[in-house]
Order: sequence, then structure tokens, then C-alpha cells
Amino acid sequence: MFGIDLYNFHYYWEAHEAWEGLWIASVRNSSEHRFLQGLIKLGAALLKIRMAKYEIQDLIGARNLARSGIDLLSKVGIDQFMGLEIPKFLKSYQDFVEPIYEDIIPVIDRKTPRIELMF
Repeated sequence: MFGIDLYNFHYYWEAHEAWEGLWIASVRNSSEHRFLQGLIKLGAALLKIRMAKYEIQDLIGARNLARSGIDLLSKVGIDQFMGLEIPKFLKSYQDFVEPIYEDIIPVIDRKTPRIELMF
């Protein structure tokens, strides 16, 4: 939960750090492993988007990380996993990052997709 709070408050590097230990401890290629790695990459893509304000080349990294993270979450295997409605989250995430494929830098603000858990 701490990693989700960090992500939602735009602390993407810190969210990565919170999730990394869990990702490493998870069984390789399991749903948990793909889920956590996907979240880490999606957060890293948003960090690269923020950094692209200063170095436009960071958009290349953002594109690669976003594609990879989306692919990993898509392969978790079920629509709701650990409380996250994956298709809904991915739709909002893809809509948000779509401009980076045209070299447009979206603003990281309150419109940035949040991780909202359903229980």
C-alpha cells in the first residue's frame, strides 16, 4: 500500500523502491511478479516524462517503459488483481501517455492516472 501512496502522490522513484523488494521476492514469471514489475515500469515511465521537460530524449525511455509496463500488466491474467481493475487502469494510463508517441510531454498533475484499489 505504501508504494501505491507514493505513486499516487507522484513519488515514482520512491514507489519503485517500495515495490522492488516485493518484486524480487515474488516467484519469477508469476502474476505477482508481472504485476509488480509492470507497476514499477509504469511509474518509471512517468518519472521519465517528468524528466523530459529538461531533456527531451527522456521521452524515448518513457515510451519504452510505458510499452513494457502496459504489456506486463496486460499479461497478469485476470482483470482484477490485488484490488486493481487492470483494464480500467491501463485505459486511463494509455490515454494519459498517448501524447509521448508524438513527442508531446504530458503534464504530471492531478489528471495523472492514479492507482485506485477496489475491495
